[in-house]
Amino acid sequence: MDRAVAVDGIVISFWEYEEKITADRSLTALARLLRTLHAYREIGIDLPRTGNPLSGIAQATDDFPEAFDGDDWEWLSDEIRACAQRWAAMRFVLPAALVNGDAHPNNMLYTRRGVLLGDHVGFGPPEWDLVQAVYFHRRFLAPSDDLDSAARIYGWDLRAWPEIDTLVGIREISGPALVRPRAATPAHSRCSTSLTCPKSASPTLPARPAAST
Repeated sequence: MDRAVAVDGIVISFWEYEEKITADRSLTALARLLRTLHAYREIGIDLPRTGNPLSGIAQATDDFPEAFDGDDWEWLSDEIRACAQRWAAMRFVLPAALVNGDAHPNNMLYTRRGVLLGDHVGFGPPEWDLVQAVYFHRRFLAPSDDLDSAARIYGWDLRAWPEIDTLVGIREISGPALVRPRAATPAHSRCSTSLTCPKSASPTLPARPAAST
């Protein structure tokens, strides 16, 4: 079937299986795909618009305060509010276009009919798709050679944009799945471990002073 159906109030969609093939899933390959994706300004379908990317982590933080030790909850809540204000004040330079929202090579799927980019689709600032790679390189100290090549293929280098540091900071706070339900389970320890990453000193965020003992 080529459309979703509703049965007893439940929406059911049907998907066609795509056979995967081995192909390059590098950052340069992603840049080619994003250049094509971002060329679409309108496609005649009413798609969601990119809103505040902090809303998910803000809701989870409010819902599961027990997932945090000490004053971690207060620190993260303050950082989320600050990043939301920065997002609202940001002035993007690229025209709004079709965006993925979680664009990285691991979400690329090569099939015999072409390449697919999984997860999400909507309209928003292309900068949000492009910042993922810059964030990964800053946080995990990866070489910048592939960023240079990707920028040449895409036709614009996000790193030259004056707002890049602010957007990387927003991406860092909004991206990780820091909060999980049922925090009393072993997920609590995983959450506590992941929380040490944004608080540590980095090119993105200032270090948070350790709590006094």
